[in-house]
Amino acid sequence: MRELNQIPDIVLRKCIRAMNESGVAPIGKIVTLKKPDMIKVFAYQIEHVEKGKKWKIPEYAVELYNFIFEDEAEEKIPLRYRYMPKMSPFGSREGTQAYIIDEMFLKGGVTLAEVAQACNTTIRRIKNHMNSVRVKHNKKFVRGSDGRYYIRDRRENEKGKVGRSTTNLFE
Repeated sequence: MRELNQIPDIVLRKCIRAMNESGVAPIGKIVTLKKPDMIKVFAYQIEHVEKGKKWKIPEYAVELYNFIFEDEAEEKIPLRYRYMPKMSPFGSREGTQAYIIDEMFLKGGVTLAEVAQACNTTIRRIKNHMNSVRVKHNKKFVRGSDGRYYIRDRRENEKGKVGRSTTNLFE
């Protein structure tokens, strides 16, 4: 199964609603469900369609199911994802500010002002996104001497923040 950040919420909800409306699968409720639970509901719906009604399953629902469980298939079939939005390596959907920020930093050699101008947003928003990528994906943003940023993988032995020591000096 793919990582959760690679599966778009919007498409997952759309597929569950389509399966509910088509009437070929058991009704799945998606109100207040978290993403792992929504994936279980969606997989249950797809796997429990009656044999004579498989042709009624929406094409994008089949495509999403194949996208989610692609690594578990016995036979690897090259698929074209027509309905799946393109995703960045950090889980941002194409057409969003976060996707543009990710692509610019992956290309490397950009300043915060350039990224903010390309996204039509503030530098504070860029820094918040950088922090999110740093924490969730264990990446490090390296600033060159010319003020341009690059993304690097963080080493295992490297610490996150340098802060105050927690040792007691008076013991």
